[in-house]
Amino acid sequence: MDSESNQRYLPLSLTMDIQFNKKIRNKLILIFLTPIFLIVITFGLINHAISKRGLELELSKRLIAVAKSASTQLPVDSMLYLEPGDESTRLYKNIYKKLERLKNLNEVKKIYVFNEANRALVDTDLDVNIGFYYAKHELDKKEILN
Repeated sequence: MDSESNQRYLPLSLTMDIQFNKKIRNKLILIFLTPIFLIVITFGLINHAISKRGLELELSKRLIAVAKSASTQLPVDSMLYLEPGDESTRLYKNIYKKLERLKNLNEVKKIYVFNEANRALVDTDLDVNIGFYYAKHELDKKEILN
């Protein structure tokens, strides 16, 4: 027999008590679970923010270290004279080899050198030629200038 047929034969006061108890139980569950849920969500968000900041700082330090090591090994003055079409010159090939070696040693996806106008000078991606405009640098202008 289902609960409705049982309640039909129970006295009226007992039926009201059973329904009332179900409502109190639901309210108590809600009262106890809501703060727990809010605490878990709050600590999760705090943990996420702290972890994200730590990862960003670590990535920043690593990228700066790669850039510093590249700047000490590359002929910066000579690179400024590279123009579109110079990809077959000895200067370009030597710089490309150094960047490729640094890329492999540091286990990064790609390394490239660009001028103040956001134009590529040398890139480890062979599909990027000298003079290619890096539009995405406009978004990171403040970070690049620092």
